[in-house]
Amino acid sequence: MEELLGDNTKFKLVDNDPTITNEDQLIRLLSRLKKDNFITEAEYKVAKPSGSRLARLYGLPKLHKENCPLRPVMSAIKTVNYGLGKMLTSRLSHLRQSQYVIKDSSDFVTKLTNTKNVDKLMISFDVVSLFTNVPLTFTVDYILDQLYPNIRNLVLQV
Repeated sequence: MEELLGDNTKFKLVDNDPTITNEDQLIRLLSRLKKDNFITEAEYKVAKPSGSRLARLYGLPKLHKENCPLRPVMSAIKTVNYGLGKMLTSRLSHLRQSQYVIKDSSDFVTKLTNTKNVDKLMISFDVVSLFTNVPLTFTVDYILDQLYPNIRNLVLQV
């Protein structure tokens, strides 16, 4: 766990807790989005942070692996962006209605059972630290380009 936290390309040590500043900035942005009718009053109430705290990192042992390494888990409950994530999950849920989306392992087994491609090969990748290795800016830009291909130059200022 210390090795993960020691990777300064993923985490950095800060002198001051940015929670209050980040909370204030998000509240201002959400207020503007509500005023401009980008979000509803109900969405604003869900997304608006109050009494935020820093995320908590802990590890769960991988009992099936040698030396029981820890699987890092970051709890974001009550963080600045927690409500925003809940609101966006609700707002974007219609995008998950696709034959290509797999809900969980049971859904995967069901879809796999109904697959008729006996001449195909299935492979699986063991990805290490997927979350911390996904380039965040690229990922957000890609998703926005897919959702809004004709709105490339829209900029929201706080």
